[in-house]
Amino acid sequence: MTRTGWIVTAIILLALPLLFKSSSALTILCQIGVMMIFASAYNLLLGRLGLLSFGHAVFFGIAGFGTAHLISSLQGGMSAPVLMVLPIFGALVGLIAGALVGFISTRSGGIAFAMISLGIAELVSSSALIFVSFFQGEAGVSFDRTMSPHPFGITFGPILQVYYLVAGWCFVSLFLIYHFSRTPLGIMCLAVRDNAERVAFLGYRPARVRLFDLRHRCIARGVAGTLHAITFEHIGFESLGLAQSGLVLFMTYIGGSGILLGPALGALIVTLLQTLVSRFTSAWAFYLGITFVLIVLFAPGGLAGLIASHWRIWRADRRALMRLIPSYAVGAVTSLVGLAGVVVTTEMASFATNAARSSSTTVIFGLSLDIASAMPWLVATALMIAGFVLCRHAYPSIASAYRAANQQGVSR
Repeated sequence: MTRTGWIVTAIILLALPLLFKSSSALTILCQIGVMMIFASAYNLLLGRLGLLSFGHAVFFGIAGFGTAHLISSLQGGMSAPVLMVLPIFGALVGLIAGALVGFISTRSGGIAFAMISLGIAELVSSSALIFVSFFQGEAGVSFDRTMSPHPFGITFGPILQVYYLVAGWCFVSLFLIYHFSRTPLGIMCLAVRDNAERVAFLGYRPARVRLFDLRHRCIARGVAGTLHAITFEHIGFESLGLAQSGLVLFMTYIGGSGILLGPALGALIVTLLQTLVSRFTSAWAFYLGITFVLIVLFAPGGLAGLIASHWRIWRADRRALMRLIPSYAVGAVTSLVGLAGVVVTTEMASFATNAARSSSTTVIFGLSLDIASAMPWLVATALMIAGFVLCRHAYPSIASAYRAANQQGVSR
């Protein structure tokens, strides 16, 4: 990423509150920033080192709990400037936890590492319901983030001030994550991922490289956990569990683990699904699962990989990319037909299984549909079948057009 790209990113972060002024929108932006840090840190472990982890939320949650207890214990003696640098405390907590866990888990990679991380995740998340004095059971830990007035009037009571705190740390974290991957240790992680035996033959210890990288990843996770706790003034045991780890895994794959900042894009999309789409439907997790499956099947490089591949074609030959528009338009129409059928069927099924419903009529896409009648089900099924058949005919032509444009761009 060039210097211009970082400047543009900083300007966008500063200008977003001018476009989204409501407190709910700013809270969502804070959540997106936190997840961007979390997912980008996890991507370095998965994409750069090739370690699939199911316990990365442990470090996120522990840092959040540590932050909550620290703020609660120092409520009378903590000021706004101290809160600004509190993510450094979360980074320290993440570093210590990562060193302890990594000493056990990084001795081997592959499936062994994944299973150890899964066991640690279950151990810590179950402990949250046992050691109630620290984790406070299912209720979690709540606190008041409002500090004494700063000379500039900063108290972190308004969500706008919290947003700029999260945005500043998000920018710094992404900047450091990006440049850390370009250090000798970051490059060595790629070597360990590709051929650990050859790295050992050259005199390096793959287990030590994994340990160093895991510790540095946990620093960013600790920062994310602290910012999460500050944003919501609460941290619960669910932040330690597999659900949180799985959500970040979805972000990484959807955004693209092959590109360093791809998970930041995935964090944006998944968080919007989780926060905005969930307001309109209770089946948002179903749509997230469909998105994940489609990305894995048809775009293994993630959305960032798709953008990068088309950007290469654009730089090589713009006319080749423009010739893709007709086939892409046909594919979009056929996909929308099938998607409409899937959405209508899913929403009707979700409404039918809702025990609290008082009638058999629901509204989907502005249309009143009676689920007791067979016609809506038949129409939705016909749309799904038609979309599937049309996509089977349209997608091969899209793939051939893309290959031709890519080869033409490479030949130039």
